[in-house]
Amino acid sequence: MNKKIISVILAAVMLLGILAACSSGEPVPAPAETTPAPNTQNDEPAPAAPTYALTVNAAALPPAEFAKSEIEKAAANTSLNADWSVSVENIDESLGAQSYTVEVKDNSVTVTGGDAAGLMYGGLQVADEISFGGLESVKSSTGAPTVLNRGIKFNIPLDMRTPSYTDAGDAAQLNIENMWDMDFWKAELDELARNRFNALSIWNLNPFPSMVKLADYPDIALDDVWKTTIPFDGSYNGTATNMVREEHWSNYEVVKTMTIDEKIDFWRSVMAYAHDRGIKFYVFTWNIYLYGEQGKYGLTTDIDNEATRAYYRACAKAMVETYPDLDGIGITAGENMKWEAGDEEKNESWLWETYGLGVNDALEAEPERDFTLIHRMHLTDFALSDSVWADFKGTLDYSDKYSFAHMHSTSTPHFADETLSLLPENRRMWLEVRWDDMYYARWGDYEFIRDYVSGMPDESKLRGFLFGPDGYIFGRDYTSLDSEERGRLHIEKCWYEYALLGRLSYDPTLSEDYFTSLIATHYGVEKDKAALLFGAMNDAGKIVPLTTRFFWINTDAYYPEMCLTNKTAFGFLTVKLWANAENALEGGGMMSMPAYVDAVMAGTETFEQITPPELIELLRGYSDSAMEKVNALLTDEPGSYASIGEREFWSTVKDQRLQAEMGYYYAEKTAAALDLRMYNATSDTKYQDAAIEKLTNAVELWKTYAADFSERYTPLLMGRLQLAPDPTALIPDVEADIKLAQRYRPGR
Repeated sequence: MNKKIISVILAAVMLLGILAACSSGEPVPAPAETTPAPNTQNDEPAPAAPTYALTVNAAALPPAEFAKSEIEKAAANTSLNADWSVSVENIDESLGAQSYTVEVKDNSVTVTGGDAAGLMYGGLQVADEISFGGLESVKSSTGAPTVLNRGIKFNIPLDMRTPSYTDAGDAAQLNIENMWDMDFWKAELDELARNRFNALSIWNLNPFPSMVKLADYPDIALDDVWKTTIPFDGSYNGTATNMVREEHWSNYEVVKTMTIDEKIDFWRSVMAYAHDRGIKFYVFTWNIYLYGEQGKYGLTTDIDNEATRAYYRACAKAMVETYPDLDGIGITAGENMKWEAGDEEKNESWLWETYGLGVNDALEAEPERDFTLIHRMHLTDFALSDSVWADFKGTLDYSDKYSFAHMHSTSTPHFADETLSLLPENRRMWLEVRWDDMYYARWGDYEFIRDYVSGMPDESKLRGFLFGPDGYIFGRDYTSLDSEERGRLHIEKCWYEYALLGRLSYDPTLSEDYFTSLIATHYGVEKDKAALLFGAMNDAGKIVPLTTRFFWINTDAYYPEMCLTNKTAFGFLTVKLWANAENALEGGGMMSMPAYVDAVMAGTETFEQITPPELIELLRGYSDSAMEKVNALLTDEPGSYASIGEREFWSTVKDQRLQAEMGYYYAEKTAAALDLRMYNATSDTKYQDAAIEKLTNAVELWKTYAADFSERYTPLLMGRLQLAPDPTALIPDVEADIKLAQRYRPGR
């Protein structure tokens, strides 16, 4: 068959196909284009797409090398439109400690640091900007720390025999083995550095048996890592004097096999790695605690025991000598010393004759060593301390609680004002910034943290701050029911609050857009979603501070996330307590319920402070605003998550929903309490009826909160609360508020 006949047949077949398609109503496919075979003799190959390279050079300093790796990691997720070079190499001491300049010229970025830490911070700033918008978005800039030392307070559960103040809780017990895991500390320290923290303090009742060995006390140093197999409960006291009990010594498991020499090598490595990230390392103790020593060598907790005094002096000396990268020791005239009036001098003398002389003994061999002792202002005063410590060979600093146990209350705390006003001119203060308000839901109010750090004293008084809880362990987090999230580092789960506090205390001028970009980059989400989450966190983040300022208790026994104190105080905070609360935070801008109702009954119409009705509207308003943003985000939640970043983004969104639900409950409870207070003042039963109705609504709001919580979190035993806070288990207490209102009678 010739080619002409074949062509006719093919054409006929195509025509029949077209007619069939037309009769069926289906679209007619366009005929395929025929691509001619290339002319290998005449056609030139298409030019290859240009390839561009990034070159990053860093000084042979670990902080600079870390910055280099962060820059390369950020650039790996962007495209290049030209060859670029970044230099993180130059030191110019005239810039000052931790300071930097970034100069951008053509396609070259040059970072200069005042020291190695400044070089790192400049490099990290460049990495941030690359991750936000590529190398083209990097701008010339300068940076210098506003707060010189930005630190973490970490209660550390080293061993059953050397517990922390918070060991009578699940978080501590679950984290004992993690404290001896180098991967944990590398990840922790990397995150601290990224967020511009430069100090880590570990706090333990008496860490010495787990960290040093003494020739004169050969059988005190502890091999291996022990954990009790006896579950903790709420019977451990608040002064930690019964943290290790007789039954623990025969009911334990070895969770890690290590000699004391291996332990020493371990902590040397941790401290060296901290220095590689520009982070100073401190060890804090309470006093006087002896557990691992168990009465050996005549040791007791009696402050008059000379054997104990000599032992602690030897321990302090050994700690300094054993760890060349240890930057300081923090001490406390602690809960197990003398508390009677007039005992301050005896306590101070004991601290000097143990820690003071012990550190001096060690520094005699290293007179040029930069070593700091941080003396907590606990049961002491400056005149006494400065007199007793006059011959200390290192640097003597002080520390004091800045927000008591509740950082999340007011951004302008005044608790340390008197202490700061009395601070000797040659001394500096560390602020103890306590986080004991919430342990489950992620929190992050940019506006609050910006104002908080901006209100801190300047460097003429301030050495820095240490941020962390006493009621919890910020190691790995075991609160989540999601197996992918459970066991993540707390600093990874709550990274945003760390980022706010660390970065804003370095530079309080960082903008909202900077943190929105940081959220988008961290979670790998679009900028508009990040902006909604930023706003939701700002709104939801105001709920706990408002509530805490209205109902203020300055100890870590108060836990507003669950409307609780421990059993020694009140337990569940009833509507009657709420109605009668005269304990609004002084200087917190909040008017107490009794003061407000008394003023109304006296005819007062204008108020300078936030009144209970205004508080109710603020709580409802912030809850509404947060919930609106959360609901807008949740319309796009996928059925499954492609990455841990995406998973944690949606968990963070749902945490803001939790806090908004808590805000609705507190608004309704406060409104009911106001009605009860008005009923008390007027005897008009309409107020009682209104209170009962609002409390009935409050029960439903709490049940919503409890159901949402229980879907995502598992209650953990909290040592300072002496219970595992569970909103579902608290429903009967919430319902009991209705009966309280029904039985309420004026004048009672």
